[in-house]
Amino acid sequence: MSAEDLLDRFKLEAEVFPEHTLHFTYKKNRARGGQEKIKKQWNRMESIGEGTFGKVWKELHCQLGGNQEVRAVKVIKKQRIKVYNVDFKKELLALAKFSKNEVLEVPAKDLCTLLLG
Repeated sequence: MSAEDLLDRFKLEAEVFPEHTLHFTYKKNRARGGQEKIKKQWNRMESIGEGTFGKVWKELHCQLGGNQEVRAVKVIKKQRIKVYNVDFKKELLALAKFSKNEVLEVPAKDLCTLLLG
């Protein structure tokens, strides 16, 4: 898998707020034709790490029926990357490769990186 393909695989549509993250996915809707936008709210629980470019947060999504999902989200501040003149794609690629090897306690699909303006 190429670097660009790996980055595309981990790309998320999200809106970041101080207390939570809204994560959007799309599902085929055969009845209506086209796609249906699905929204998940992930509540920020605690900081589990911090580095030069941002923090890693533990987030929780509560589903109907009481099931819960937990994920780690690295929030990178774009202005920090610009100050240090870093190619953020390399940071994202490192995260994608790291999570692909399933070294983390969370599934690879749940390791997310959000870039804040």
